[in-house]
Amino acid sequence: MTTTLSALDIVDGLRKSGVPEKQAKKHAEILVKATKELSTKQDLLELEERLVDKITIKIQKSQIALYVVFVGTMFALLKLYLS
Repeated sequence: MTTTLSALDIVDGLRKSGVPEKQAKKHAEILVKATKELSTKQDLLELEERLVDKITIKIQKSQIALYVVFVGTMFALLKLYLS
């Protein structure tokens, strides 16, 4: 469940708590600005997924390179042995 706080909700909550309207509006404005750049859980999950994909690709490339080196070494040894 995601909850989005709007400036109006913040002002309303502050006003009900006894904060003067002018101060409540300023507090809400500051809070909305401060929270715009925060990452959500979904943002972090998407980042994690992208990183796992990149790491997996790098591991697969390394495994392929290692296999190519192994096969090349085997052919070189076979050629040397048969000569």
